[in-house]
Amino acid sequence: MCVGQFGVALDATGGPQDGSASMVAFAVLAAGIPLGPLALLWSRRGTVQS
Repeated sequence: MCVGQFGVALDATGGPQDGSASMVAFAVLAAGIPLGPLALLWSRRGTVQS
């Protein structure tokens, strides 16, 4: 997850003045954190040539 996705989630749910929008943006961020190691494993895979 990058900071841009945090901002998109924040803007899509009402902007920084809306308290629930901040909660949704942090939930999106928290959901993306566990996917980081999976993305690293995927990016390190080499191409298999036969």
